[in-house]
Amino acid sequence: MANVRRSLSKVTGYKMVEARTEQFVSDLKQIHQNIYDFEFDCHQVSQMIESKCENCEINVQICTYLVEYKKEIDLLAPFSYFVNCALKIFSLAHAAAFAPMASTNVYDYYRKRGVKARASLMYLPKMIKKFHYDSKNFTNIIMNDPAYASPSTRLTIYKEKYTNCLQIGEEYQPGAKNALNVFFKHRLLMRNQLIVRIFAEKVIDYMISANEVISVSSTELNTSEESVNEEEEEEEEEEESEEEGEGEAGSG
Repeated sequence: MANVRRSLSKVTGYKMVEARTEQFVSDLKQIHQNIYDFEFDCHQVSQMIESKCENCEINVQICTYLVEYKKEIDLLAPFSYFVNCALKIFSLAHAAAFAPMASTNVYDYYRKRGVKARASLMYLPKMIKKFHYDSKNFTNIIMNDPAYASPSTRLTIYKEKYTNCLQIGEEYQPGAKNALNVFFKHRLLMRNQLIVRIFAEKVIDYMISANEVISVSSTELNTSEESVNEEEEEEEEEEESEEEGEGEAGSG
């Protein structure tokens, strides 16, 4: 991350604006993945506890994990149905947590992902705050970039490309809960747009492949027609030569 920050300081103008925005997008994607993993784990663990996992050892490990991440669960529960599932069975988890464990394999697996989620939740408000203040100067930076003949066009392209990112920056409010509110709101929008884009790409791929099939079929059809025509011409030539041979024999 430090290397990325240093490299960003070397570029100026529009390229600097785009690089910073792309870094913001990359950070958002990583935070999304870490929080998504935490949501999945909370839901999975809560189901195991609620169904009264028969393996007491595993039960102790997953309950200990949940209790250790109570702060993160409280923070995310209002925004996530899956995390809220863990909050609902928290009294069951608390009763079984921190008993002596013969091994920590299951606990270590969940804890590793939990550490990433915790770091993401701490970094998210700072990241949005920084982009909020950075983006206020982006318009002036782009408009005063001498590298482009039409900076206004470049600015329009930038705003269209990074609409969601700029909205996240504009809607920034101090505090972890406000940051999560903005994040979850735009995460849903970005995910829906991604689904639409993927669907469109699949349709385009299908059309391209279908056209290729049609093209190949047409080529094969033309080839087969040509071969049929050639065979018919050969047969006609053979018939003509036979008729000529019979005519010569008759005249003889």
